[in-house]
Amino acid sequence: MIFPKTTISEIIGLLEAVNDAGGVEDAARLAADFDLELDEILPSIDARRYSGLPLLWMAISN
Repeated sequence: MIFPKTTISEIIGLLEAVNDAGGVEDAARLAADFDLELDEILPSIDARRYSGLPLLWMAISN
């Protein structure tokens, strides 16, 4: 398995943002909040998934 290229601070920031939103947040909205494109935030979402960190739901919209 190849771990996505991201930093622990990006993953933690993502988890904090989702937690602040009540545990559920749209991935596109998160990306916009961080002034990023959706494809720039996806590695952090994937890394959280592979890391075993607590599950917080992040919806990926089309």
